[in-house]
Amino acid sequence: ALWVGPSIKPSWNLLISFYLFTIVANFGGIVGALFNSEELLKRQLLNVGIATFITVVLKILFISYLGIDFLIWANVIGFGFFFIYPSTRLANDILSEKIYVKSNATKEY
Repeated sequence: ALWVGPSIKPSWNLLISFYLFTIVANFGGIVGALFNSEELLKRQLLNVGIATFITVVLKILFISYLGIDFLIWANVIGFGFFFIYPSTRLANDILSEKIYVKSNATKEY
């Protein structure tokens, strides 16, 4: 790494996991902005709670069996499967419903 000098060289595993974690974290910000209403926030809270619990369990397992380099992978896997996937399904359902309602409303005129 340029700013710390040649003495510290992170593994590719660590670099790739941080890269993917950045994508997952940015997705969380987008979902937070998209679901910024009381009804949708309640539905999202369940996804976040499950993802957080799974992530903590994975962190304990990964550190115990794989080492510290795999710590970030727990976040990527936990939030990737238990937050991103359900959130995209929820967003798809909501947007499909809105589009369906809007298209039916325009047909009545």
